[in-house]
Amino acid sequence: MQDVSFSQAQIKAFRRAEVIFVAADGFTLAPSRIRCYTFAKACQERGMKAEVLSFFDHLGASGQGSGAYRMDEQEKLRLVALAADILKLNPTAILYMQKVSYHSLAVAMAAGANGNPVVLDYDDFDFASPFLPGLTRFLPSMAPIPATREMARSADLCVCASRRLLEIFGDFTDKRELIPTGTDLSVFDASLRDHVERAAGDPVELIWLGDMWGPAIVADVMMAVDAFAALPPSIRDLARLTVIGFGDFWPGFKDTVAAQYGGMTNLVMRERIPPKEAPALLAGCDIGLLPLADNPFNHCKSPTKMFEYMAMKVAVLGTPVGEVAHVLKDGESGMLASDVAGYMRRMGTLILDTDLRRAMAERAYAAVVDGYHLGPMGDRLVELLTRVREIRRQRDLEQSLTEA
Repeated sequence: MQDVSFSQAQIKAFRRAEVIFVAADGFTLAPSRIRCYTFAKACQERGMKAEVLSFFDHLGASGQGSGAYRMDEQEKLRLVALAADILKLNPTAILYMQKVSYHSLAVAMAAGANGNPVVLDYDDFDFASPFLPGLTRFLPSMAPIPATREMARSADLCVCASRRLLEIFGDFTDKRELIPTGTDLSVFDASLRDHVERAAGDPVELIWLGDMWGPAIVADVMMAVDAFAALPPSIRDLARLTVIGFGDFWPGFKDTVAAQYGGMTNLVMRERIPPKEAPALLAGCDIGLLPLADNPFNHCKSPTKMFEYMAMKVAVLGTPVGEVAHVLKDGESGMLASDVAGYMRRMGTLILDTDLRRAMAERAYAAVVDGYHLGPMGDRLVELLTRVREIRRQRDLEQSLTEA
């Protein structure tokens, strides 16, 4: 764990904030980038003072994402104490907590001491892995499911990214609302495509990029790779599939692909790129892959990649699972398939039919503009946060009158 110090300006900003977004992970991982940093930007643009406190970016946590599970519990508890001290500087801010993990203890400590309103945000099915396994052995209420249940019940509001999460949290609380992940059109700007030089005869570019955090995502992406490899050579040779990855299972994934398809020159493995480079990369792509198996995790996802593909006018080849089936219409705004054979056939269709591919991308882009971007999402978020603040003020006023 690194030594941490905050400038007077940073401390002042935390003291003045109307909402503080609290995340275990950093900007480089999509959940905290979208649902903390981008949401904070939306609040600021609408006149609500917002700050982000990231355990990884600001407090020096040694791990994030799947790496956080390897962190020593004493390190986690030291970070919790430090974060709680920072959050307790502001007794009135809404504490907006991105998922339930070890960082949630800091929110609980600060809100427990000062009475801050708390909003719990969830965008994934993260209920399986204990975040403090040693303590959970003696305090079973700190296991993921009971901890999430009690945090949800105690929160002033739960914001869910998918319809399935909204259903799950219905067992915990009535105070829940849906805000999908969406994207920021000022960052994922489709006009970037106008600046990409593509020559006649260039390959149709297929793309997948993301965190290879575990076996499930490896299996998902391998399905897409297998489908690409199964294409007739006359079609496959017209295209190039690039997989850009990182994470715990990325090295093993590359080894598997090399062993099975090492001689395929138009199947490219590429190392992680900074998030700020993703829009320009997607501007030069034609088909975005979104292979998701039919499992609880994927049913709960609000896939960031899908909205970013759509915003950049990249045709989406996905699977009819969870939010994807709600957002995309098969054959109209995207192509959906559930197995390798179906994925291969639809992939081939998109590679061969340029007009169809572009028409689908335009319809998907229209859907993003219609509602899945920071404009309407930010309006809804600030509306909900304002309501949380007003309900809390009214409750505190009534309590003070009762005690008078």
